[in-house]
Amino acid sequence: MQIPMFNNLEDLVSQIDPILANYFSAIEKIKAKNFHRIHHSILEAEISDLDLAPSSGYGYSDWGRDKIEKVFSKVFGGEDSLVRPQIVSGTQALYLAMMGSLACKRAGESRDFLILTGQPYPTLLPTIELLKKQDINIIIENVLEKPLDDFIDEYKEVEFIYLQRSKGYSLRESLEINKIENIINKVRQQCNNNPIIIVDNCYSEFVSDKEPCHLGADIIAGSLLKNPGGGISSTGGYLVGRKEIINKVGDFLYGPGSGKELGPVFNKKDILLGLYLSPLIVSESLKGVVFGSHLFTNLGYQVLPKPGEELSDTVLSIILNSKELLEKAIKTVQKSGPLNPRAIPEGSTLPGYTQEVVMAGGTFTPGSSIELSADALLTPPWVFCLQGGFYYEHYRETCINIARVLLG
Repeated sequence: MQIPMFNNLEDLVSQIDPILANYFSAIEKIKAKNFHRIHHSILEAEISDLDLAPSSGYGYSDWGRDKIEKVFSKVFGGEDSLVRPQIVSGTQALYLAMMGSLACKRAGESRDFLILTGQPYPTLLPTIELLKKQDINIIIENVLEKPLDDFIDEYKEVEFIYLQRSKGYSLRESLEINKIENIINKVRQQCNNNPIIIVDNCYSEFVSDKEPCHLGADIIAGSLLKNPGGGISSTGGYLVGRKEIINKVGDFLYGPGSGKELGPVFNKKDILLGLYLSPLIVSESLKGVVFGSHLFTNLGYQVLPKPGEELSDTVLSIILNSKELLEKAIKTVQKSGPLNPRAIPEGSTLPGYTQEVVMAGGTFTPGSSIELSADALLTPPWVFCLQGGFYYEHYRETCINIARVLLG
């Protein structure tokens, strides 16, 4: 919503605050639904404190691990799941999802792999190149740019469809859950080969009251350093989906024939507690996104999501169109965090990135992006991405601090 007139930053904030009540009420309703689904899934699993003891060695007969994976399967709507500390990033989880899916298709079938949400996250590009070397035909389209029926008509024989829910660094909208449902329904009705549908769920867990597997996706993947870790998990990743694919994923993670029977889990308590808290933490982050969207729009910046748009991830993107302003915003986030406020973020080429990227966040867990943090590619149009946040109050205060430095 555009504020027609304000005298200063404080006046603008005072006019924004009353507007947010209805948005916050909707976020609270989603939080409640997700809490109840998680809570009752844990109750059904009948987990004891002894189940949460760390395991070691090969991880044989780890009943606590198996119970937690039953919880994840129930919560995310899949037949089976793999939730392991050996999966250290969302990128690794997505690589495993792709390889496990490919292994479930018979030799000689179509090898068309359709990415429907435009260019994927930069760290996935090496995986895409690997698939090309295995004679997989990678097709990149953007379902947000032209009607879905156009793609369905053109690619009826496709075997794999990949969706990335979050916008990442791109300037597209994030993919709303109802659009995912529409895509899945159309694919199931009109494609000839019942393609495997893979969904990158990073930054989007518990933003709505349904997950892609509830709607018919074959496999989803993400990181426990993001939403479902609740800020408690210090490492790990997850995959949820069809049992056949999950077993193949286990083979790629631990070795052919191993399936998911191997794998010690030293952080079971953190994984389960993080999941339990995640609807609460995600709701705080989403409230921050709503506030920031209204604030920076009224300061004249283009933002994603725009005020009033349906929320589809925990990322607020602000197009700053200036390297100098981007550096100021990044430094402000670092100064506003609980840890390392004197650190100065600098750009560098990190593993998996071909461009320089700068990251900020005084986080308790390095790299955690469910804690309030920011990052950006050091290239025009200088898009500043703010994500996470344990407390709405922290997010709000940080946005106001950023606004002050942008205003000079």
